[in-house]
Amino acid sequence: MATGNEELLQFKTQINLCEYAASHGFVLDRKQSCKSNAVMRNASGEKIAVSRKANGHWTYINVRGSEADKGTIIDFAATRLSLSIGQVRRELRPWIGGGESPARRHSIPEQAFEPKPVKPDLLKVTQQWSKARPLRETDRYLRDRGIPDSVLQDPIFEDRIRIDARGNTVFPHWNETGYLCGFELKNNGFTGFAPGGEKGLWYSRARSSDNIMIVAESTIDALSVAAAHRSDGKRFFSIAGKCAPYQIKLLVAAAKKMPEHSMVWLCLDNDESGRKMAAEIRDVMIKQAIDSKRIVLKLPVQENWDWNDVLRHAPKHSKPKVSLSDQAFGPSV
Repeated sequence: MATGNEELLQFKTQINLCEYAASHGFVLDRKQSCKSNAVMRNASGEKIAVSRKANGHWTYINVRGSEADKGTIIDFAATRLSLSIGQVRRELRPWIGGGESPARRHSIPEQAFEPKPVKPDLLKVTQQWSKARPLRETDRYLRDRGIPDSVLQDPIFEDRIRIDARGNTVFPHWNETGYLCGFELKNNGFTGFAPGGEKGLWYSRARSSDNIMIVAESTIDALSVAAAHRSDGKRFFSIAGKCAPYQIKLLVAAAKKMPEHSMVWLCLDNDESGRKMAAEIRDVMIKQAIDSKRIVLKLPVQENWDWNDVLRHAPKHSKPKVSLSDQAFGPSV
């Protein structure tokens, strides 16, 4: 028989907290869940985010409840059932093969879900993202930047934009494993990134009909390109500022996942930094066997403008202009 501490460790690592929560009335919200974070709700309106740490421990946080309502399955059981530690042991032993089988364990196969272990510093990122709410029609920041509702309500951008408790617009980033790794924050006079997070790529929902890959310096620029050139057949990506070498690798991987003969539009800022990044991205893509003829530079015609500048200064009902040399670019760039 396991010792006291060994038994507690088994509870924390061997019991699927999603499954246990389901046995107490929580239902998985697959739409808001991701590979590293399971979101669950119950009939009382509680919303929890379940993650698994790199050490195998299952953890949760009550997104809408007290800051103290978080921790391991031991905390979950003790809080919800008002149990002492001894009572928690008796409650959880059946879930690791001791005593009578848990009553509802095998009646909830639809709840099966195992978040992949995440880095300890990224757990806070998933918790913060879970607390952010969907974009509403009354949220003004993006609309004041000229982004029309037709773009904000486009299905390819569904749940790619949220609003945090401070009213900041939140754009999620994913890394090479598909895990949520951080998020860009935007508001009037403010640009930030998730504390404890790291940049990956923000991207729209993929469609098999996509044949143009859009690479922008910010998500607002990507949304501006969508407003200028429509979203039909396009897959949008943002690097959130300067492009790190590992982000270029992510862009190469994304380009290789596009349908055959797809184009890559580098919709970066028309300044020295934007042109330099475009050349770096292009060079790496070519080295990774992406045909240079597929890579097109798309710059605003005005020096030092980004794509949101183009959108906001365009005459109403007209199509914003791009560089007059809008073509596959050569070594001079």
